[in-house]
Amino acid sequence: MQRMAAGRGVDAVEQRVRQLQHLIQSNAAPANNFAQQLQATASGNTSAPTLSVSAKGMVQPPKNLGNKVTSLWPLITQQANQHKIDPALVAAVIQQESGFNANATSKAGAQGLMQLMPATAKSLGVTDSLDPAQNIAAGTKYLSQKLSEFNGNIPLALAAYNAGSGAVKKHDGIPPYTETQGYVRKILSQYLSHKNA
Repeated sequence: MQRMAAGRGVDAVEQRVRQLQHLIQSNAAPANNFAQQLQATASGNTSAPTLSVSAKGMVQPPKNLGNKVTSLWPLITQQANQHKIDPALVAAVIQQESGFNANATSKAGAQGLMQLMPATAKSLGVTDSLDPAQNIAAGTKYLSQKLSEFNGNIPLALAAYNAGSGAVKKHDGIPPYTETQGYVRKILSQYLSHKNA
């Protein structure tokens, strides 16, 4: 596959995600091979453009999410626009993390819509992780930080959101963890379905 040229903005990112979707759909290999294939497509992409706001088709929430996202959409788009992230990507992360349940709490202690760990939430100034406005603001900022850290590379940023930046750096790409590989795959698939809804 061809590498994206820098500076093509949203269109380049959308093309990249379509390439990754094709890779995911055509992948019949075991999970650890998926990470290798995805990394072969995404790694070495130091010239990947920084994500920019995409309002194309995203003024309204994705139709395939129904009423789950309607009340949250203004918060999602406000924070996504502020941090120059496609709102459909933020929605996909929320869908995967909590299924749009503002009161979700994991066994590990992550809380809220974007499943913030207490230390992460505190470092981002969150006083109530179950408050949708605070959670989406902090989670989107954190996702933005991961995207910046990994030069706009969506799969690596998602892997870092799930497994931590240290794990991504240690493995020089998506870690060979079944959970993280599945997490990246599911969010990319959800992101694409939101974009095409």
